[in-house]
Amino acid sequence: MSISVKYYSIIIPIEKILKIKGKDWWDNYLKENNRSIGDVFWWDEYLFRDGGMGMEDIEYLLKFWEEQGLKPKIMIDNQEYWNDVCVVDSITGPTLPCNWLEFVKDKEVGPYVFLKGKPIDKIIGRGNKPI
Repeated sequence: MSISVKYYSIIIPIEKILKIKGKDWWDNYLKENNRSIGDVFWWDEYLFRDGGMGMEDIEYLLKFWEEQGLKPKIMIDNQEYWNDVCVVDSITGPTLPCNWLEFVKDKEVGPYVFLKGKPIDKIIGRGNKPI
């Protein structure tokens, strides 16, 4: 599966969230927050997408996920990389290198991402519905 990206998106492998927070926390987070915010979360079986229209929104979200125990960035050979999360600009792709994510800019369906090594299949978008 794949996830549509719009404006700025934070992409997180769901397995990272489950490892740190557990399934009960994850299920409750989706239930409580997606309804109150208005279907801005998109996910498939591998990836979760949250996002905003500007970098101020993204900084806020990065801080939240770091407080949950995720490590956003790492240094590899003096180069900064995304680690447990990846910020994706819907026009240019990941804002830093990200070893586990593929970005596709498709003229028909729009930009989307998928976890490297996993099938693309359907593209999940607004309201967590296939587009």
